[in-house]
Amino acid sequence: MRLCSLAAAAAACAAGASAAVVEQLSYENGWAAAASHVPRDTALTVTIVVKERGGEEVNKVAIAVSTPGNAKYGQFLTQHQIDDLTRPLESDMSAVTSWLDTNGASHAVRGISRVDVRTTVGQAAVLFSTSFHVAKNHATEQKLVRAGTYTIPAGIEDSVATVCGLHRLPLPPPPRECTISIAVNATPLPSHPPRLSMT
Repeated sequence: MRLCSLAAAAAACAAGASAAVVEQLSYENGWAAAASHVPRDTALTVTIVVKERGGEEVNKVAIAVSTPGNAKYGQFLTQHQIDDLTRPLESDMSAVTSWLDTNGASHAVRGISRVDVRTTVGQAAVLFSTSFHVAKNHATEQKLVRAGTYTIPAGIEDSVATVCGLHRLPLPPPPRECTISIAVNATPLPSHPPRLSMT
């Protein structure tokens, strides 16, 4: 499997292609690297987003259908029509899925452009030439496995829009609402003081 990866990389270099290096993000908002060792068999899901096309065409249509007086005003596209306009080139999708197949990575296509890769830390480290660590938010106690600087191989770099699940971190959960309980006297107070009877 590793020999196949090296062969593919060599072929890409010979063709003049270059890999894309994605630098590790600096941590903020309470996040920090907590542990440098993550077991290689730790399960990991990574989503590769293949480059979509037709962005300019979709923008033109959006303006036309929203502009009074335009011949297409009000003729909004269905989701199916939008998918047809923006669907990635077959060659780009094939480049990504073939690369995953060559490296023995389990994957499934979701929607028109997302490829979910069900892998392990060890396999992902080889696929993206990176290492993994645990990131922890010390305020919320959230923990996630995240990558350091990684590489999108030359053979698929031109076909990939982004890779999700290696760097980005979730927002902290919203604070819990405080509920104030007010004890209500079961016996209502009299609205007027009692009158004294004179005898």
